[in-house]
Amino acid sequence: MASTRSARIWTVSTIAAAIPAWSSAYAQEAAATDPPASATPAAAAPAEPVAVPVALPLAVASKPTPPAADHAMWVGGISALATGQQVSTFSTDAGGALSPDSVQTFGRLRLSLALDSGASQAVTVKGGFAAELASGSWGDVPQLFADRAPGSDLAKSLPAEGWLGLARGQLGEVRAGLMASHWGLGLLANDGKPQDLGWFTVPRIGDRVVRGALVLTPWRGQRSALAGLVLSLALDDVFADELKLAGDEAQQAVAALRWFTAADRWVGFYYAGRSQTHTSGRRLDAHAFDLATDLAFTPSFGSLRLQGEAVLLAGSTTLAPSPDFPEHAIEQAAVLLRATAKGTAGWLAQLDAGWFSGDTSLDDGKVQGFRADPNFQMGMLLFPQVLAWQSGRARLAASDPDLVGRPADDLERLASGGAVGSAVAIFPKIGWNAWQGLEIYAGALLALSPSPLTDPRASRTEGGGDPRNFLGKIPDGSYLGTELAGGFRLRFAAPRRAGQLVIGAEVAQLLPGGVLKGLENVSGMRVTAGWLPSD
Repeated sequence: MASTRSARIWTVSTIAAAIPAWSSAYAQEAAATDPPASATPAAAAPAEPVAVPVALPLAVASKPTPPAADHAMWVGGISALATGQQVSTFSTDAGGALSPDSVQTFGRLRLSLALDSGASQAVTVKGGFAAELASGSWGDVPQLFADRAPGSDLAKSLPAEGWLGLARGQLGEVRAGLMASHWGLGLLANDGKPQDLGWFTVPRIGDRVVRGALVLTPWRGQRSALAGLVLSLALDDVFADELKLAGDEAQQAVAALRWFTAADRWVGFYYAGRSQTHTSGRRLDAHAFDLATDLAFTPSFGSLRLQGEAVLLAGSTTLAPSPDFPEHAIEQAAVLLRATAKGTAGWLAQLDAGWFSGDTSLDDGKVQGFRADPNFQMGMLLFPQVLAWQSGRARLAASDPDLVGRPADDLERLASGGAVGSAVAIFPKIGWNAWQGLEIYAGALLALSPSPLTDPRASRTEGGGDPRNFLGKIPDGSYLGTELAGGFRLRFAAPRRAGQLVIGAEVAQLLPGGVLKGLENVSGMRVTAGWLPSD
């Protein structure tokens, strides 16, 4: 009886952890125009809307693609990033296994090329091409097994982008090819470009789709309240994302609407529908609804940027079926608010506040635990290390032959891979430009769990009754923990705005809460070096 119930609970838990991952490539945006160079650019007339990049770090903005010119332009770019991180060992499961104590090394080299044939022609040809070299972890694979373990990914060569587009005046544009894009604050779609090197983050290569897209701006250039309206329609074949594992095929349709009142003020909405099928015949059919906004202001103290994103996921899946629930309903949601301020005296501040739904019951045939795209990161230790290792070890426990005669299907999808999910979290950060090119900053991540963060195996085999966490302990309260972090960055600008060299170090200390009962304090440090495009 215990074995049957445990197998059933593990399959439901697997879906709760796996399903949100589809969304990171699932809700891609077909951008209409090129982004400005600044996170808070000067306002533009509504008749000239441009797509504003979002989720930028406090002091480094995305490199813009070249604006339309009267003559053909080919513009190349290069970005490089290398990090080394050391984290103290900690318990990963109820059996007492410890995380590796080796240094985690990670690197990326991105080569890009942008094409614009010139606005003087009746039809403008545009294109974007990029490749990632040696993207991932450079060190040895960790000796302790875990699905999606930190430090276990490396690809020597990856295609990142390769698309062409045709634009007809101000009416719109068609695009086709391999694309990576970003929507809102990056909860669902996150391009993970290396120039977006924010505080306490290490961006990975983002989700990619083979896409055919139509972008319409029918009122652009007119004196109309609809001049800033951008409508995008796309059909995708998913090239790579967190959910698409070996044996999976996935297609999706996307419709996005954004309305600009200025270059740095917009509100947008999209719907996306995804169908994913495994070679076994198990499938997922899901829908995403996402409302996002990005508003920049220039108060007397400097600049202020307010961003927000609200997500609702619904649908059904037969992935990871259980005897009682061969099909599960998907009911997930998340809300994230971000405020970024910069003062004329050199200070910088940012506050992230988010709610990510959790699964209140593993026995009701519903999948409710939301998981964000892994490139949306909060902190250095809690989500990307502790919960990544603990959830990554779960498949071993679920496959215990003393517990179940045959392991449930799709258990490898259970691991979080370091993604933020099933939490209520706030992350205030503050920094100061202490000297030309020197930033000093600190932050404190505080996180709660809206539902029990349980290990179904331990919960069903160690006395029953109260749920148990990944260490086999009965959680004490709903507090996940407090993570204190600090760091510095040195930036050296190259001549002629060719780019900038960034060197820095960060440290963090995790004070576990009652949800992680049995876990000792965890500490870590990271050094970073990168070559990034200029602002």
